[in-house]
Amino acid sequence: QEALALDFRLAGDLDRLRLLDFSDIARATPGLVVSGGSPTTMGFSVRGITQNSGDATREPRVSVFQDGVSASRARGAYFELFDLERVEVARGPQSTLFGRSAMTGAVNVIQRKPSLAGTTWQVTAAGGEADGHLVEGVANVAWTDTAARLAFRSRRWNGDVANALGPRADSDATDALRGSL
Repeated sequence: QEALALDFRLAGDLDRLRLLDFSDIARATPGLVVSGGSPTTMGFSVRGITQNSGDATREPRVSVFQDGVSASRARGAYFELFDLERVEVARGPQSTLFGRSAMTGAVNVIQRKPSLAGTTWQVTAAGGEADGHLVEGVANVAWTDTAARLAFRSRRWNGDVANALGPRADSDATDALRGSL
């Protein structure tokens, strides 16, 4: 088995690269291609080998995991990337580490866990063209031997492609909330 192709472990790497979605991970990872007609039908390819099928009876060639839970089916492999601890991209057969559906590779996304180090919070916001905005926030509350973490993201972009039937064809509107104890 090959070693990890890419392992973003340092918070500085994640912040510097601004990994907003899986396409951003693919741009930073040699041999990984992420494509799809919409966020609900993503296709993952490692070194040119892929299986972009939504058929429930077919095993995917590239496994996708979020905090150890498989999200490998094409219809469920897309989720928001925010409040990340690290992202691991493994190429080559990874059946030993990730199961039989990782015949050509795996993408493992690990979220930050609650910390007992203290109470902290942070909110960031950015605006852009086409009425776009990105708002992210996280709050970590620690007391005695327990901690809780709440993270959120709201992302909007009105797109560039005109659509006579309604909103612009490449618009993006995503809201995500995650809590952990």
